[in-house]
This record gives sequence, structure tokens and C-alpha cells, in this order.
Amino acid sequence: MATGQEFTLTEEDVDNIEDDDLENVIELLETYEINYDGLDTVPELKELLKQKCREEEAAKSGLQEQETATSVMKMLIEDDKRKREELIQTCEDLSSFLANLDEQTKEEAEANIPGYETQLRQQIENLSKGDCPILVAGETSAGKSSLLNLLLGEEVLPYSHLSSTSVICELKNGQDKRVVVHRWQPGDDGRYVVEFKLTPDVPYHDQLAQYVHQKGDRDLPSEVKMIEIFWPIPILQGDIFIVDSPGVGENERMTQQVMEYIPQAFAFIYVINSANAGGVQEDRLQKLLRTLIEKKSTKELQAFHPKSSIFIFNKWDQVPKKEEEEVKEKMVEKLRNCWKGLDPESQVFYLSTIQAARMLKAGAGPTEDFRRLLDGFHRLVPEGLKSRLLAHYR
Repeated sequence: MATGQEFTLTEEDVDNIEDDDLENVIELLETYEINYDGLDTVPELKELLKQKCREEEAAKSGLQEQETATSVMKMLIEDDKRKREELIQTCEDLSSFLANLDEQTKEEAEANIPGYETQLRQQIENLSKGDCPILVAGETSAGKSSLLNLLLGEEVLPYSHLSSTSVICELKNGQDKRVVVHRWQPGDDGRYVVEFKLTPDVPYHDQLAQYVHQKGDRDLPSEVKMIEIFWPIPILQGDIFIVDSPGVGENERMTQQVMEYIPQAFAFIYVINSANAGGVQEDRLQKLLRTLIEKKSTKELQAFHPKSSIFIFNKWDQVPKKEEEEVKEKMVEKLRNCWKGLDPESQVFYLSTIQAARMLKAGAGPTEDFRRLLDGFHRLVPEGLKSRLLAHYR
């Protein structure tokens, strides 16, 4: 900041600057000695100024957003763990009580609740696991991997216009950047599992590409069953992890992989390509939900609640400004047809991962759209934890 120049600008002041007033924006940036290399449009430069406003506000309050979000997440995980332990104890007490019943009473209990002992053991086992996968799904080339790279702050997951993710990738919090590859069959080295560290001397996505992207006919089964990627992601506390899945609709096998994973997920993120004509591919999303209802038991689906989901319209920069509101209305209407009980205000987001990544790289911080998505992500986790816990109470 310029010597003796106190920063008095507010986000409202920046919003009031016209989008064609380049001279005024440049003057403000230079007055406060804010580097704007790599940015050249007024909206981008205004976003840079607004990020500076947010930083100043955070400095005054003494709070750091990342630290605050991480602390809240830790508290939620600890509370969830405590409640699960209480439920486990209740189930174990009930199991002991039932074991001491006389044979006639046991027979009556079995007649009323067939397999009650097995169900109780399964309940205890499920409560003990504590896994909290957030499944990220969407149509092929919707930009799932680009979105996750944005959340990671680095290009870790490989992405290409010609080749998309063909295996399940689990992103987990870990200080050591490493990868664990699980194969269906032993490789030429005789191993089912391959583990290696990610090194900065080669682009991270290049180190992963041979395992994530399938060579040859993508209709054939992949040699890789699943990949675990460990990366410093403070927001992923405890047993919470993110799952990058193959694109829905590319072929039956990959779509089936996604469908089989959803009942395991405690939260769901669906990415939609805004650049596609019509946006939401209703037939694919409806088929996904219909197949779940047909093939999975009600018991399995109880842990997955429609409110534990968000929808992201990616590539939003490709929608003309003058058409944005009309496109939003049509897309939300299509989503409502597929997803009953949808709340557009809290569950639907519009984003350009390219623009958001560019702003982050330039030091401008998250764009408004990306910031809103991060807020939605923070709300998604407690919603998912609550839904999962309620499923066990039923």
C-alpha cells in the first residue's frame, strides 16, 4: 500500500464503479499499490479490489476464513463422532438385552422384525465406520476435475478435452502428497496396489494421467479399480473425503460406477455444463435417480437425502450476459423436474472454473461466484452429517 495511504475502500464502493470505467479502476489499484499483472478486464480488476477490501476487513477482525472454516469443521466432526458413539452404545446395550431374552420372546421378535440380530450388528458396523464421502458427479466434460483442482488450489487431477476421468478418485486430507492406486488384477509387477509420492519436478496431473485416463476403448473395463490421492486439504477433517467420479452418460459401465457409489455418499455435488444446449441433461439425471430407486433398497437410500446435494453450472462465462436470468430460470425448472424439494438459493451455483482459477493465480482471491460456492460447500457437510445420523436413528 502507498506510504501514508490508508485503505478506506469498501466492496460497495467497488460495485458502484461502472464496468467500462477502466481509468478509475487502474487509478485505485495504483494508489493502493496493488499488483494487477495478468488481469485486463474491468470486472476482473474490480474483483481484485474487492479481494483487497475483504483482506482488510479480515485483518481488522483478526479472523482468517480458512482457519475459521477448518475449526468449525473440526467441531462438527467431533460432535458427529460423539453422537455415533452414543448410538453404538445404545445398539450394544439393546443387543445384550435381546440376547438374554427367553426363546419364545426371541421367536416373537424374529417374527415381527426378521433378521433383527443381523440388522443390529450391521447398524453397529455402519456407525463404527464413520466414512463421509462427498461424491462429485456430472456429465462428461462438465469440468468436474477442473472444479476439484480449483478447490485443491493446484492442478492435481488430469483433465483434457479428449479424455475424461474413467475411474473413481478419492481425495483425502494428508500432509504428504501421495497416491495409492488399487488395481482389479495384479499388474506386470505382480502388485494389486501401487503407491508413490507426488513430486513437484513433474506436473502433478501428468504423474496421475496414466492411471486416471483410460487408454484405448473406454467402453472396456479399466485396469484400475480406484485411486486415493492424499493432499493438504484442511477443510476435509476426520473421515470426510471427496470422490471424483467418471462422467454420467458416456457409457453404461461408467454411469453404473457412479450409481453404485451414491448410496455410500453422505453428500452429493453434480456438475453441469452450461455451454451445452439446454444445460441440464434431464434424461441422464432422472435415469440416475430412477435406477437408484429401482436397484437399491429403501434402507440403503435412507442415508442419502436430496438436501445433502448441490448443483454447479460450470462454464457460466460462456452464457451471454443478457441471457443469464432467462437461462437460470430454464435450468432451475429442469432441475426441479429431476430433484424434488430443490432449493435454488442454497443448492444451485453458477461458476466459471477458468475465470476463478485465473483470479486466484493473479492473487485476487476467490471470485464472488466461487466464494458463494465455498459457502455452499461449508453448509453441505453439516447437512450431510445430519442426514446420515438421522438415517441411523430411524
